[in-house]
Amino acid sequence: MLDRKFFAQMLREVSPAEAMPHSVINHHVNGMDYLCLHRSDKLTVKLYLVEKPTNPHSGYLVHPHSHRYAFGSIVLCGSLEHIRFKRSKDGDLWREHYYNPDRKTLTPMDWVALEERAEHHATGSSYWVEPEEIHTLRMQSLTTLIGLVQFGDAKRESELFLPAGQPMNRSEERRPTWEETYALIQRCRALIGV
Repeated sequence: MLDRKFFAQMLREVSPAEAMPHSVINHHVNGMDYLCLHRSDKLTVKLYLVEKPTNPHSGYLVHPHSHRYAFGSIVLCGSLEHIRFKRSKDGDLWREHYYNPDRKTLTPMDWVALEERAEHHATGSSYWVEPEEIHTLRMQSLTTLIGLVQFGDAKRESELFLPAGQPMNRSEERRPTWEETYALIQRCRALIGV
């Protein structure tokens, strides 16, 4: 299921009206748009289009974090580094926060040491992330398109890790218009040759 043909077919079938309610312009970071191709409690299919992000966090696309759900991703265009973190005495210090997406609140917890391990992923390469894993991305291309299949929530909150003295930067996140959703669908189709 995690291949170019699957996402190409989803892009052929989705309409702007279907995609618009759950899609986001500047999702988490300015320059990263999220196109929702299908959404349910048990399964969500989406694309992330990253083009020249303007507010990278600590050298990463977003701060290290976990998710409430398991998901698989495939690089459909471009390349990236997928960075996994493990708790370690020898790692860099980060302040752990619990994030409640329903209330959009952060609850500060303890300082933890995290050690990173980077995996390079080029077009066609895929990876899997469990809910308890801590990860982030580093972009290696000016334009990167990532396909993602997300499963149902396995926990109520996720974790976000912030470095000392750095607040969580907010992007100019918003819902796209019908016209922006149409343009985003067309841009994604062009990038994977649909």
